[in-house]
Order: sequence, then C-alpha cells, then structure tokens
Amino acid sequence: MIVHKSPYSSITAETEKRLLSVTWFKESIELDQEEMKSEISKILDFIKEYSITAIIVDTRNYPFRGNDKLQSWINHTYIPQIIDSGIVRYAIIVESKIKTVLDDLEDLDEDGFAVEYFTDPEHAQSWIK
Repeated sequence: MIVHKSPYSSITAETEKRLLSVTWFKESIELDQEEMKSEISKILDFIKEYSITAIIVDTRNYPFRGNDKLQSWINHTYIPQIIDSGIVRYAIIVESKIKTVLDDLEDLDEDGFAVEYFTDPEHAQSWIK
C-alpha cells in the first residue's frame, strides 16, 4: 500500500513482508537541503508505524549525490536512526556500480545491519528476502 506520495518521492509499505520501498522522482531536484532532509525523514515515521525491518530505496533519480552536507546528515543522523529502528537490510538501487574488490562482500556491521547496492530492482528484492 502507498503510505506517502509527493511530487518528490513515493513510499510503499508491504506489511506482510515488513518491507518499505522508496522511490525518488527527478522532481526532487526542486527541494533545498532542509526540504530533502524532511522528505527523507518521513521514512523513519513509516518504519515505526508498520514495524519495518527491510528497506529498498530506488535512488536512480536522486539528485543530491555530490552534496557533502546532506550526505553527512544521512551518514551521522539518518542511518543511525534506521539501525536503532530495527532495520536489518537496506537495499539501494543505483544506475550503475563501480566494480571493486569488495563487491562480493556484504556490508554488515556489528548490529546485524546490512547495506547492499543493486542496479537491478529484482536482485534487490531477492536480496531483501
């Protein structure tokens, strides 16, 4: 079910799978940094409301990739809140990945929180399961 829809993003909850799917739209480029933080923070509300344990975020239209301040907020505020909320899998769909020696390793921290990047949404769905 769609739990949030704006010109900038859409958030869908699949309660039986405890999964939240987020899609960023190209119109999100119209947001300033504070508005983008507010739009991202909506995810936290739905995690709690629907007892979510996994998230898939389609970032192929996410326009803030070079914004160090916003990325710092994501790394130091948003992600710790995601982990504290009980999320165990966080899949990020990107346009393309740069092949590295670490690609075959899952990014798993001591709290059991795993993040993985995908170019294929179907692979992201399979990994979440």
